[in-house]
Amino acid sequence: MTLAPPYLLVRPAVLLSAVVALASADDPAAPREWIEPTGHRVVRLSDEPGSASLYFHQNAYTAEGDRLLISTPGGLATVDLRTRRLEPVVSGRVSQVVVGPKTRQVFYMKDGTVYATHLDTKATRAIVTRPELRSGSGLTVSADETLLAGSYVEGGGIARPSPEAPSPLAASPPQKSRLEARWAQRLPMALYTIDVKTGEVKAFHHGNGDWLNHVQFSPSDPTRLMFCHEGPWHKVERIWTIRTDGDERR
Repeated sequence: MTLAPPYLLVRPAVLLSAVVALASADDPAAPREWIEPTGHRVVRLSDEPGSASLYFHQNAYTAEGDRLLISTPGGLATVDLRTRRLEPVVSGRVSQVVVGPKTRQVFYMKDGTVYATHLDTKATRAIVTRPELRSGSGLTVSADETLLAGSYVEGGGIARPSPEAPSPLAASPPQKSRLEARWAQRLPMALYTIDVKTGEVKAFHHGNGDWLNHVQFSPSDPTRLMFCHEGPWHKVERIWTIRTDGDERR
Protein backbone atom coordinates (compact mmCIF):
# COMPACT_ATOMS: atom_id res chain seq x y z
CA MET A 1 0.00 0.00 0.00
CA THR A 2 1.29 3.47 -0.89
CA LEU A 3 1.07 5.99 1.91
CA ALA A 4 0.72 9.73 1.50
CA PRO A 5 3.70 11.88 2.51
CA PRO A 6 3.75 12.57 6.26
CA TYR A 7 2.78 16.22 5.88
CA LEU A 8 -0.40 15.21 4.05
CA LEU A 9 -1.34 12.98 6.96
CA VAL A 10 -0.69 15.69 9.53
CA ARG A 11 -2.17 18.62 7.66
CA PRO A 12 -5.97 18.19 8.04
CA ALA A 13 -5.94 17.79 11.83
CA VAL A 14 -3.36 20.49 12.43
CA LEU A 15 -4.94 22.97 10.04
CA LEU A 16 -8.30 22.97 11.82
CA SER A 17 -6.66 23.44 15.20
CA ALA A 18 -4.28 26.08 13.86
CA VAL A 19 -7.00 28.28 12.39
CA VAL A 20 -9.02 28.30 15.59
CA ALA A 21 -6.08 28.41 17.96
CA LEU A 22 -4.26 31.21 16.17
CA ALA A 23 -7.40 33.30 16.37
CA SER A 24 -7.69 32.68 20.10
CA ALA A 25 -4.27 34.24 20.63
CA ASP A 26 -5.98 37.65 20.59
CA ASP A 27 -7.14 36.76 24.10
CA PRO A 28 -4.02 36.61 26.30
CA ALA A 29 -5.99 34.66 28.90
CA ALA A 30 -6.89 31.89 26.44
CA PRO A 31 -5.77 28.46 27.68
CA ARG A 32 -3.15 26.42 25.85
CA GLU A 33 -5.72 23.77 24.97
CA TRP A 34 -9.35 22.97 25.63
CA ILE A 35 -12.19 20.68 24.62
CA GLU A 36 -15.00 22.15 22.54
CA PRO A 37 -18.64 21.15 23.22
CA THR A 38 -18.36 19.03 20.07
CA GLY A 39 -15.66 16.96 21.78
CA HIS A 40 -12.82 18.27 19.59
CA ARG A 41 -9.56 19.18 21.30
CA VAL A 42 -8.24 22.61 20.31
CA VAL A 43 -4.58 23.53 20.80
CA ARG A 44 -3.39 27.16 20.85
CA LEU A 45 -0.19 27.38 18.79
CA SER A 46 0.73 31.06 18.98
CA ASP A 47 1.68 33.45 21.78
CA GLU A 48 1.21 36.92 20.26
CA PRO A 49 -2.09 38.63 19.40
CA GLY A 50 -2.21 39.25 15.66
CA SER A 51 -0.50 35.98 14.70
CA ALA A 52 -2.15 34.21 11.78
CA SER A 53 -1.97 31.24 9.43
CA LEU A 54 -1.23 31.80 5.73
CA TYR A 55 -4.00 32.16 3.14
CA PHE A 56 -5.58 28.75 2.70
CA HIS A 57 -3.98 27.87 -0.65
CA GLN A 58 -0.47 29.00 0.36
CA ASN A 59 1.48 26.00 1.62
CA ALA A 60 2.84 26.57 5.13
CA TYR A 61 4.07 23.05 5.98
CA THR A 62 7.34 21.19 5.54
CA ALA A 63 7.19 17.86 3.71
CA GLU A 64 8.00 16.02 6.93
CA GLY A 65 5.03 17.62 8.66
CA ASP A 66 7.18 18.79 11.56
CA ARG A 67 6.94 22.56 11.06
CA LEU A 68 4.19 25.05 10.29
CA LEU A 69 4.97 28.60 9.18
CA ILE A 70 2.83 31.43 10.56
CA SER A 71 2.89 35.21 10.38
CA THR A 72 3.41 37.22 13.56
CA PRO A 73 3.38 40.94 14.33
CA GLY A 74 7.18 40.84 14.03
CA GLY A 75 7.45 38.85 10.79
CA LEU A 76 7.40 35.08 10.22
CA ALA A 77 7.88 32.20 12.64
CA THR A 78 7.69 28.42 12.64
CA VAL A 79 5.76 26.20 15.02
CA ASP A 80 7.40 22.88 15.86
CA LEU A 81 4.33 20.64 15.68
CA ARG A 82 5.92 18.04 17.94
CA THR A 83 6.95 20.37 20.78
CA ARG A 84 4.77 23.43 19.91
CA ARG A 85 7.85 25.62 20.24
CA LEU A 86 7.79 28.88 18.25
CA GLU A 87 10.93 30.09 16.52
CA PRO A 88 11.30 33.42 14.64
CA VAL A 89 12.45 33.01 11.04
CA VAL A 90 12.09 36.37 9.28
CA SER A 91 11.89 39.84 10.85
CA GLY A 92 9.87 42.71 9.44
CA ARG A 93 6.89 43.16 7.16
CA VAL A 94 6.76 40.65 4.29
CA SER A 95 4.23 39.51 1.68
CA GLN A 96 3.65 36.85 -1.01
CA VAL A 97 4.67 34.06 1.40
CA VAL A 98 4.86 30.35 0.53
CA VAL A 99 6.87 27.40 1.88
CA GLY A 100 8.82 25.01 -0.34
CA PRO A 101 8.07 21.79 1.58
CA LYS A 102 10.94 19.69 0.21
CA THR A 103 13.74 22.26 0.44
CA ARG A 104 12.37 23.64 3.74
CA GLN A 105 12.62 27.22 2.51
CA VAL A 106 10.15 30.05 2.83
CA PHE A 107 9.88 32.33 -0.20
CA TYR A 108 8.58 35.86 0.27
CA MET A 109 8.78 39.48 -0.86
CA LYS A 110 10.24 42.26 1.25
CA ASP A 111 10.84 45.83 0.06
CA GLY A 112 10.50 44.81 -3.59
CA THR A 113 12.93 41.87 -3.38
CA VAL A 114 12.10 38.16 -3.51
CA TYR A 115 13.97 36.20 -0.82
CA ALA A 116 14.45 32.59 0.26
CA THR A 117 15.11 31.73 3.91
CA HIS A 118 15.84 28.23 5.19
CA LEU A 119 13.48 27.34 8.03
CA ASP A 120 16.14 25.47 10.02
CA THR A 121 19.41 27.32 9.41
CA LYS A 122 17.81 30.77 8.77
CA ALA A 123 20.25 31.21 5.86
CA THR A 124 18.75 33.92 3.64
CA ARG A 125 19.50 34.97 0.09
CA ALA A 126 18.02 37.52 -2.27
CA ILE A 127 16.69 35.94 -5.48
CA VAL A 128 15.69 39.00 -7.50
CA THR A 129 14.63 42.62 -6.97
CA ARG A 130 11.50 43.49 -8.97
CA PRO A 131 9.15 45.78 -7.01
CA GLU A 132 6.41 45.54 -9.65
CA LEU A 133 5.87 41.87 -8.78
CA ARG A 134 4.11 43.00 -5.60
CA SER A 135 1.17 44.26 -7.66
CA GLY A 136 -0.44 40.88 -8.35
CA SER A 137 -0.87 37.35 -7.04
CA GLY A 138 1.81 35.04 -5.72
CA LEU A 139 4.06 33.56 -4.78
CA THR A 140 3.58 29.91 -5.68
CA VAL A 141 6.34 27.28 -5.88
CA SER A 142 6.65 24.49 -8.45
CA ALA A 143 6.50 20.80 -7.55
CA ASP A 144 10.27 20.45 -8.03
CA GLU A 145 10.84 23.79 -6.25
CA THR A 146 12.93 25.25 -9.07
CA LEU A 147 10.44 27.97 -10.06
CA LEU A 148 8.27 30.56 -8.38
CA ALA A 149 5.32 32.12 -10.18
CA GLY A 150 2.68 34.79 -9.87
CA SER A 151 0.96 37.66 -11.66
CA TYR A 152 1.69 41.38 -11.80
CA VAL A 153 0.39 44.62 -13.28
CA GLU A 154 2.53 45.55 -16.27
CA GLY A 155 4.02 49.01 -16.61
CA GLY A 156 4.23 49.59 -12.88
CA GLY A 157 0.53 50.39 -12.60
CA ILE A 158 -1.55 49.73 -9.52
CA ALA A 159 -5.28 49.35 -9.08
CA ARG A 160 -6.94 52.76 -8.71
CA PRO A 161 -10.52 53.89 -9.28
CA SER A 162 -11.16 55.84 -12.46
CA PRO A 163 -10.77 59.64 -12.01
CA GLU A 164 -13.60 60.20 -14.49
CA ALA A 165 -16.30 59.02 -12.11
CA PRO A 166 -17.00 59.24 -8.38
CA SER A 167 -14.90 56.67 -6.60
CA PRO A 168 -16.90 53.60 -5.55
CA LEU A 169 -14.19 53.06 -2.93
CA ALA A 170 -14.73 56.37 -1.14
CA ALA A 171 -17.25 55.23 1.45
CA SER A 172 -16.46 51.61 2.29
CA PRO A 173 -18.80 50.03 -0.29
CA PRO A 174 -19.78 46.38 -0.16
CA GLN A 175 -17.34 43.79 -1.46
CA LYS A 176 -19.36 43.41 -4.68
CA SER A 177 -18.80 47.09 -5.55
CA ARG A 178 -15.05 46.94 -4.88
CA LEU A 179 -14.71 43.80 -6.98
CA GLU A 180 -16.62 45.34 -9.87
CA ALA A 181 -14.60 48.57 -9.71
CA ARG A 182 -11.26 46.75 -9.83
CA TRP A 183 -12.39 44.42 -12.62
CA ALA A 184 -13.63 47.37 -14.70
CA GLN A 185 -10.18 48.98 -14.71
CA ARG A 186 -8.92 46.34 -17.19
CA LEU A 187 -5.32 46.77 -16.06
CA PRO A 188 -2.66 45.06 -18.21
CA MET A 189 -1.42 42.03 -16.29
CA ALA A 190 0.96 39.14 -16.97
CA LEU A 191 1.82 35.76 -15.50
CA TYR A 192 5.50 35.24 -14.72
CA THR A 193 7.98 32.69 -13.43
CA ILE A 194 11.16 33.23 -11.41
CA ASP A 195 14.08 30.82 -11.61
CA VAL A 196 14.86 30.16 -7.94
CA LYS A 197 18.56 29.60 -8.66
CA THR A 198 19.33 32.42 -11.11
CA GLY A 199 16.58 34.94 -10.38
CA GLU A 200 15.58 35.13 -14.06
CA VAL A 201 12.04 36.49 -14.47
CA LYS A 202 9.99 35.44 -17.51
CA ALA A 203 6.55 36.80 -18.40
CA PHE A 204 4.81 34.02 -20.34
CA HIS A 205 1.17 35.09 -20.60
CA HIS A 206 -0.40 38.54 -21.01
CA GLY A 207 -3.96 39.04 -19.84
CA ASN A 208 -5.11 41.75 -22.28
CA GLY A 209 -7.08 43.43 -19.50
CA ASP A 210 -8.11 40.27 -17.64
CA TRP A 211 -7.51 40.39 -13.89
CA LEU A 212 -5.11 37.47 -13.27
CA ASN A 213 -5.29 36.19 -9.71
CA HIS A 214 -4.79 33.20 -7.38
CA VAL A 215 -1.85 31.73 -9.30
CA GLN A 216 -1.08 28.18 -8.13
CA PHE A 217 1.42 25.56 -9.30
CA SER A 218 0.30 21.96 -9.66
CA PRO A 219 1.50 19.90 -6.66
CA SER A 220 2.77 17.18 -9.03
CA ASP A 221 3.49 18.75 -12.44
CA PRO A 222 6.23 21.43 -12.26
CA THR A 223 5.22 22.97 -15.60
CA ARG A 224 1.48 23.40 -15.01
CA LEU A 225 -0.23 26.32 -13.29
CA MET A 226 -3.78 27.17 -12.36
CA PHE A 227 -5.03 30.75 -12.15
CA CYS A 228 -8.29 32.63 -12.24
CA HIS A 229 -9.86 35.53 -14.07
CA GLU A 230 -10.95 37.57 -11.06
CA GLY A 231 -14.10 39.67 -11.10
CA PRO A 232 -17.89 39.43 -10.87
CA TRP A 233 -18.73 35.75 -11.32
CA HIS A 234 -21.22 36.35 -14.15
CA LYS A 235 -18.72 38.40 -16.18
CA VAL A 236 -15.65 36.15 -16.20
CA GLU A 237 -14.56 32.66 -17.20
CA ARG A 238 -13.18 31.87 -13.77
CA ILE A 239 -10.68 28.97 -13.64
CA TRP A 240 -7.85 28.36 -16.13
CA THR A 241 -4.75 26.20 -16.44
CA ILE A 242 -1.61 26.92 -18.44
CA ARG A 243 1.94 25.65 -18.99
CA THR A 244 4.93 27.71 -17.86
CA ASP A 245 5.83 28.28 -21.52
CA GLY A 246 2.38 29.77 -22.20
CA ASP A 247 1.01 26.72 -24.04
CA GLU A 248 -2.15 24.74 -23.31
CA ARG A 249 -4.14 27.62 -21.83
CA ARG A 250 -7.65 26.36 -21.18
